[in-house]
Amino acid sequence: MTEPSIATIRDEVLIATHLATAQRLRIQIHTAHPFHKDALFGDWAVTGVFENQEEYVGSLSELGLQLVPCTGLAKVRSLPGHRSLMPEAYKALQALKDQAAAVTLSLNDPAAGKLTLKQAQQAMQESQPWTNWIVRSVLKKGQGVPITELDELWLESEFASFSATAI
Repeated sequence: MTEPSIATIRDEVLIATHLATAQRLRIQIHTAHPFHKDALFGDWAVTGVFENQEEYVGSLSELGLQLVPCTGLAKVRSLPGHRSLMPEAYKALQALKDQAAAVTLSLNDPAAGKLTLKQAQQAMQESQPWTNWIVRSVLKKGQGVPITELDELWLESEFASFSATAI
């Protein structure tokens, strides 16, 4: 297999919108150059603009990101120690867990359960499409594990292909 060129990686992988996992913001990267000509993967010097219109000039690693080899080319991934998915993913998982707790609560206190359920369902709606993706993943795998027992590690593992991806 031939190693991809700097221009190919820059134009087809880095010059795009990513989730800057250190800042928890989307960033549109405009320019990118490797620090060392022979090191295509790892850290790059980049410039871009965050979703809040703040300009950025620095390294990929300061964004909580790294460039890793992937089948056929390369992929931008979250550095270890950073939440790798968009905030909506974590919010969706928590909303699903809150919904399950609200159903249980409604068995003992229907009024309190109804209010809690309404709040959970609103949070689920605000976290689309993540809510649907999580539900489908749980149902598809037939995991037999209650949603209340799923955690961030499961979420990040299940949706690893979305690491540092701005959706």
